[in-house]
Amino acid sequence: MAALQPQHHHLLLPRNRPLSLRPPPPRLRLPSRSHRLLSRARAVSAATSTAALEDFRRWLSSHGAGEGKAFPAAVPEGLGLVAARDLPRGEVVAEVPKKLWMDADAVAASDIGRACGGGGGLRSWVAVALLLLREVARGADSPWAPYLAILPRQTDSTIFWSEEELLEIQGTQLLSTTMGVKDYVQSEFESVEAEIINANKDLFPGTITFDDFLWAFGILRSRVFPELRGDKLALIPFADLVNHSPDITSEGSSWEIKGKGLFGREVMFSLRTPVDVKSGEQIYIQYNLDKSNAELALDYGFIESNPSRDSYTVTLEISESDPFYGDKLDIAELNGLGMHFSWKHSSGIQFGATLKCQSVLTMRNQYARSCEMLANLPLVPITPQYKRMKNYWKQKICSQDLKLQLE
Repeated sequence: MAALQPQHHHLLLPRNRPLSLRPPPPRLRLPSRSHRLLSRARAVSAATSTAALEDFRRWLSSHGAGEGKAFPAAVPEGLGLVAARDLPRGEVVAEVPKKLWMDADAVAASDIGRACGGGGGLRSWVAVALLLLREVARGADSPWAPYLAILPRQTDSTIFWSEEELLEIQGTQLLSTTMGVKDYVQSEFESVEAEIINANKDLFPGTITFDDFLWAFGILRSRVFPELRGDKLALIPFADLVNHSPDITSEGSSWEIKGKGLFGREVMFSLRTPVDVKSGEQIYIQYNLDKSNAELALDYGFIESNPSRDSYTVTLEISESDPFYGDKLDIAELNGLGMHFSWKHSSGIQFGATLKCQSVLTMRNQYARSCEMLANLPLVPITPQYKRMKNYWKQKICSQDLKLQLE
């Protein structure tokens, strides 16, 4: 993929690009084992040149990233990490110094940070997304230019699917979640567009569109390691090329952040291989054992044939208009829940089904109907928290008839 040029009217491809630029989305039927891998680097264009990849390798080497044990390369999934020699399980395959990370500290030290008071008033992902867009706009002048040149223009995440493609998942929880995420990103974009982007045209000389902002969001969502989200959110060049395999069933020892050098003052991101790898083979890790197929599709654009990944979420919500809202919220919080709380239930269906109970904790008749529904719904796991909440209502509020219903 050629480097993104700031002089273009938009930083990225227009929304009406032909669908032939990327493979079709996965259907509701689960993929065969031969199609189990669609990586976070999956959508890197075939136009990613050998020269761009070589520039990236030189950039990594000049900043002391990696130890010569793995190198970035074109692989069936797009780009990935390939072993330069035989590697035993637990071997460090990549070390990336903090100076190469795109994180809150990088934002604070950048023009973006100076324009918005260090970025502390922004959500972490919004601040890093703006940094990403700013550095793309700088083109070859960006210190991250070789890294930005190999980033995909989109991923296979459902947030990038066309309306036609989204029809493939109509009626599923994945569709409603996808649309909710896009609405959320749209809201954040409208806020920063007015307050930061339009107010700092010197930093964003071109037009920044919602598609550009969604691209940055998608890059972060698909490439950031799960434990490095929230306030610790960080893009880790080189390490973020590692692809996922369902055959890897351990995720606990794949990486760590540690000190290196004199007195351990240099912070490094250290990536390890969770299994033995032969020279020339691709290095894989497990992205997240707890994610459902719907979550994998949303974040990375792939699904697995593992039945345990087929699950859906039942979400319960306390209505703020309920006259007993405060009391019910206290009960929920005492049981480790909140105003919105969910259970994930595994099943045999694809991507899950939508079930959202508004105002499920209401008084007497309304509450009785909801409780009856929950009591008779085999899909809701009967957890200790659930039992304690039922017992509270049986003792404090519910009528004798309702007590019998809940037995």
